[in-house]
Parts: sequence; C-alpha cells; structure tokens
Amino acid sequence: MPNVGLDNNLYENIVETIVRSVRNELENFKNQIKAEMTENMKLRHMIAMDDIRNPKKVKLESIEGDDDGINQLEVTMCPLVILFYSCFRKNPEKCSYLKAVIRGVLALPIGALVNALGAIALGAPVGIQYFPKTVNWSLLMSLFTFVPAASVFGSSWEDWRRIFAHTKPNASVDYMICLPAHGAVIGAWFGAWPMPLDWERPWQEWPICVSYGAMAGYLITMVLSFVLVLPRGRQQHPKAD
Repeated sequence: MPNVGLDNNLYENIVETIVRSVRNELENFKNQIKAEMTENMKLRHMIAMDDIRNPKKVKLESIEGDDDGINQLEVTMCPLVILFYSCFRKNPEKCSYLKAVIRGVLALPIGALVNALGAIALGAPVGIQYFPKTVNWSLLMSLFTFVPAASVFGSSWEDWRRIFAHTKPNASVDYMICLPAHGAVIGAWFGAWPMPLDWERPWQEWPICVSYGAMAGYLITMVLSFVLVLPRGRQQHPKAD
C-alpha cells in the first residue's frame, strides 16, 4: 500500500521549494530595480552638477540650436524671396523671369559682403570662431535687403538710390522692397541692444538676438507694406461704371 504521508511530505517540500525560489527571484528582481533606480538618480545628479559646473556647455548647446533654426529658416526663405520678387521685375518685356532669378542669386553673396563689412564697422565681433556666424547673418540680411531690389531693378542705379538713399517708393512693389529692407536693418539694430548687457542669456550671443530683431522688423514692415499696397491697388483699378 503506497505511503500517502510520505507522498504528501514530498509534495509539500516541492511546493515550498518552488515558492521559496520564486520569492527569492522576486526579491532579487526588486533589489535589482532599486539598484538601477539608485544608479539612474546618481547619474542624473552627476549630469546636473556637470551642467552647474560647466554652464558654458549648456549655453553652447542652446546657441547651436538657435543657429540651426535660423539657418533652416534662411534656407527655406531664400528661394521663396527670389522667386516671389522676380515676378515683379522691371521691364518684363526686356528681362525674362529667369534673368531676374539669376540677378537675385548673384546679389545674395554681394549683399552679404556689404552687410558683413557694415556689421564689423559697427562693432560686430571679429575672429575665426565668429566667421561662420557672421556669414550666416550677412546672408540673411542680404536676403532681406539686396536680393529683392536686385531681382526687381537689376543694375538700375537710379531705382536703387531712390529706394535706399532717398526712401521714396512710388509703385506698389517699391513699398514691398523699401519698407521691409529698412525694417530689417532697424530691427537688427534694436536687436543688438541686449548683447552688451550682463544677463548671461544664450540668445545674447552674436548674432542670435540681431537675427531675431532683423526677422521681426522684416515681418512687421512686410505686413505694413501690404497694408499700404492694397489701397493703392484699388485706386489703380477703379470699378468700371
């Protein structure tokens, strides 16, 4: 006759062994999770302390992000500005659309050189580490100032002098060139004001605040130019009786 008591004891021992093993595994897993959480907390604390000890590193990462955003905006706006203003070229019967586009493309580096020299003359930082930033800012300013005028007027010195020297826009497209160009320059000038202050903010670095000021001035005056152009267009196209 089988020994039932022995079988029961064996069964209980097996169950106890399994339960104990599972309990130990759970305890080990729990301890492992605690250890990993403690290690992660230490790592985060070390990173935070490193950021506190090396604020220039955090500042540099923020500056690089702002520069990338400005560069992407510049790359996006460049073809749009050239293609848009080429539609309003002067003497379209003598100047093709392609020629106006080429004039705008050629004016981009020329205007960038003029803007860079002007910025350096007004106190922009000079050095190898600032050279790429100055080039990017100069290209942005050239896109706001020289490119539209070159696409529309070409090499007509009288029109250039009338728009930029005398600020006397006549036609609707003159307002669309004159006001945004002056707005970009004035916005860049106002944007440079926070640079010498001791706020120690990443956006105070050259040319971030100057670029933001130029873009803000350009957008505001572009909207203003459209507001001024619309009534002129209605006056030039009166309703037929």
